[in-house]
Amino acid sequence: MWRLSRSMFDEIDSFAWTQDWRIERRITRRLYHDRRFDSLVQCSECHGSFVVTEDEECRICSGTGHLILLPMPGGEG
Repeated sequence: MWRLSRSMFDEIDSFAWTQDWRIERRITRRLYHDRRFDSLVQCSECHGSFVVTEDEECRICSGTGHLILLPMPGGEG
């Protein structure tokens, strides 16, 4: 069973590995997770609503609704 599973998921597993995604392997399925999402948290000021009052966007997250805890690879964020 595992050999068949490996051959079915070989191409996407290779792609996920090159992207540095976390891979959870089961016999009949795979779960892929991009580790960059681990650094996102909901904004503590607006709680993801993007605005503090109706006319003013959140000053902490600049209206994105989230904060990035760790720098993104490649200097983004």
